[in-house]
Amino acid sequence: MNGMEKNWYGHAKEAGILAPLGLAAALAMGGSVSQSDGAQPGEAQAPVQVAASSFTPSPKFLETLERHEGFSPKTYRDSRGVLSVGIGFNLERKNAADLLMAAGLDAEAVMSGRRPITREEAWKLANADLKTAIADARNLFRNFDSLPEGIQEVLVNMSFNLGGHKLSSFKKMRAAVEAGDWAAAAAEMEKSQWRGQVKGRAVELVAQMRAGGQTAATEDPQPETKEEVGDDTVVVRQGQTLSGIAREHLGDPRRWVELARLNGIKDPTGIKPGQKVRIR
Repeated sequence: MNGMEKNWYGHAKEAGILAPLGLAAALAMGGSVSQSDGAQPGEAQAPVQVAASSFTPSPKFLETLERHEGFSPKTYRDSRGVLSVGIGFNLERKNAADLLMAAGLDAEAVMSGRRPITREEAWKLANADLKTAIADARNLFRNFDSLPEGIQEVLVNMSFNLGGHKLSSFKKMRAAVEAGDWAAAAAEMEKSQWRGQVKGRAVELVAQMRAGGQTAATEDPQPETKEEVGDDTVVVRQGQTLSGIAREHLGDPRRWVELARLNGIKDPTGIKPGQKVRIR
């Protein structure tokens, strides 16, 4: 287990996520998880029955998922205007208060923005969400368990981001996946409205789909503790967007305009990994 895997395993263990996911899945994944801010997760304490042929999230997948979602200790509005917190946790879902209380949090204090949450608490909230994302992907794609692992990762990532109901509307993409036509599936992803909403995330997932599940070789993103160059500067991670930086460090993705102005960035979609961005 490398340093990154140990980090994920530690967060998951502290968040109490290993037991609910099952020992086999926990040992294989080395970490913990989340889901789409549009979906309605099940009960937080429900155990996950992981079939032998089922998708088991790897540490790399989990790191990518958090990188795509971002982490915010304070409440924020996502790209669709949904009030969220942590790692894409939807505070407007019907059972949000119950899930917050099940995680040992003061629901009213968190939802009002008075009480920031820790990373470990964010992973606790994410527990039921990944289970739901995996279940939705398996239900929507009849051949899910026989697909290449990298393709499964794309589908679970999209399910986590969109929710099962919205993912179900990708009918041509679903048909292409079930036919094993990765190029056609990638083309349908590119044509979708979702592509314009999530930008860098979609670029990565489309490329992974087109390559049959293979991911481009990139340097491992630096852990959060090493991302900070100073109190006023951060280093852009692979796949990170200006709005994601604004959400993570300023609590509001809409403040990307301030960051662009502060850093003289003319094309906010063109920031690159390793680039330094002043946040104040």
